[in-house]
Amino acid sequence: MQDKGNQAGYTLIELLIAIAILGLATAIAIPVLSTSLTGAQFRADERAVVTLLRQCQNESVKSQHTIIITTPTDLFALAKHNGQSINPETSLHIVDSVRCFDDGTTTGGRIHLQNGTHSIFITFGWLNGAITLE
Repeated sequence: MQDKGNQAGYTLIELLIAIAILGLATAIAIPVLSTSLTGAQFRADERAVVTLLRQCQNESVKSQHTIIITTPTDLFALAKHNGQSINPETSLHIVDSVRCFDDGTTTGGRIHLQNGTHSIFITFGWLNGAITLE
């Protein structure tokens, strides 16, 4: 005969407590991970726009043509042309249009990026094309 008082295993209450703890940890972790992924994607979009502004300046010198960015569509087309991508959920607003001339100079410009709570202005300096993030 077996002694039923010394059986190994977990009780139903112990399992329910473990499941509740796991559920609580998941409920906390999902929003944190979602926010950090959105932030990482936004920073990638920010870097892509900065790279595109540099490529605009370089390409205008190489092609000996003025390149003008006046709408977000122009920026998306430049990104596609250069094999880059910008998250479609990121809102782009061209505050001041950008012109890159064939001698390497620019008129400057300002672009506003926003995705949820993340927001930044990218300023492309006139003449030398210095880029600042605000």
